[in-house]
Amino acid sequence: MADTPNTASTQPSAVPDPASLCPLCGTANRCAISAGANPSSCWCMQTAIAPAALAQASAMRTAGTPASQCLCPTCGAVTDTSSK
Repeated sequence: MADTPNTASTQPSAVPDPASLCPLCGTANRCAISAGANPSSCWCMQTAIAPAALAQASAMRTAGTPASQCLCPTCGAVTDTSSK
């Protein structure tokens, strides 16, 4: 009997939990809650979140479903591009 190489079906999946990914860009969102840490330690508790980014993420969800993914710090960053 010949040796058979390992196949993907015998190896554990490396697919990340969707709750740990930013819904806008797909990168790690660094959410303390999804990581099992204290919510007060999350990056989003220490900074303002861009309303436009929240609106965009909300528009991507099916109507009536709760948010299940947090934004990443980059997508959630408030940028002031308005003129004074």
